[in-house]
Amino acid sequence: MAGDVDSAALVALLGRVGPVQSQAARAPFLTASSRLPGVTNATVSAAYERHALVRSTSLRGTVHTSLRAWHGALDAVARRTSTNVWCRTLKMTAADVARLRDRIEAVAADDWLPLPELHEQVLRWLGDKGFNDAVAASGEGVGLALFRGHSALLRRPLTGGWHQQGRYGYRTAARVLGDLRVDGEDAVTELVRTHLAAFGPATRHDVAWWSGDGLRSIDAAVRRLGDELTSTPGPEGLDYLDLAEPPAGGDADPGVRLVPEYDALLLGYAPRGRTRFADPKLIAYSWNRANGVHAPTVLSGGRLRATWRLRSQGGRTSLQVSMVPGERPLAEADVADQAAAVGRALALHVDDVEVTPAAG
Repeated sequence: MAGDVDSAALVALLGRVGPVQSQAARAPFLTASSRLPGVTNATVSAAYERHALVRSTSLRGTVHTSLRAWHGALDAVARRTSTNVWCRTLKMTAADVARLRDRIEAVAADDWLPLPELHEQVLRWLGDKGFNDAVAASGEGVGLALFRGHSALLRRPLTGGWHQQGRYGYRTAARVLGDLRVDGEDAVTELVRTHLAAFGPATRHDVAWWSGDGLRSIDAAVRRLGDELTSTPGPEGLDYLDLAEPPAGGDADPGVRLVPEYDALLLGYAPRGRTRFADPKLIAYSWNRANGVHAPTVLSGGRLRATWRLRSQGGRTSLQVSMVPGERPLAEADVADQAAAVGRALALHVDDVEVTPAAG
């Protein structure tokens, strides 16, 4: 097991991986432990506490952890691409949605507000302004999620640790981070550059899916980037974009790695592009299409070949690996170092490793 990973290495890693989908609060910790074995829970948590890493709703309307410096671009693209959903759900015009968002930011300017308080204050404002349809739509489901999902808000745990699913507080990012606003075109350009640094070579469809933006917007950004990018014909007759000077480093085969739910190895690409790291059988085996939940997976030999989970019973914690149908079981010894890395990242002790063939 490597020694503890320092903060600079952690931030550099997240800069390479790109924003990490984080509705599972532990995902950024496991992203770190799978790429930098030895990173501790304290190191990742401290990066959140000093706002080197921030958590907000951004790409595709989902929670992501990103570098502080990326927040402005993520907010700019997310608020534009989500406006139609807000208008349709709340039965408001785009101008009224802009006023509502200003109000949300004002309400959450000074304190980390728990969701019920944020929701109550915003509903009161909507009622006072006569937006009765919006009040009715905000009681449950998508409408309820919109306020906490405003991309200008950061979130932090009010109970538990950063790696745990506790109660969250919400606060306006500009009051915490300062003014990081990025103009619309510059924001898309920055996200295209960020995506290709992490996932290139990739198609324009990959970039569009990941960013939640449309192909027309992505294509315009690609034109603006000009000679910074290359385009090469590839599989399925598609053109693959990359940086003309891509980041160096990395291992072609990093060995066995335990990666989190919603890992970038899958979600960096549009659905048709995910076979780069996973066979369709793995995707079907690990993805619960009924609720959109994706299981943590195991990378071995450059491919995702199994799922894994932690199970606590009788005061002991075991890490259980379940192979995808048709895959040869890994040796428990091959998983041991990564199991220990998971323990350090999540501040727990993993007592046992169990590897089983796929059920059925």
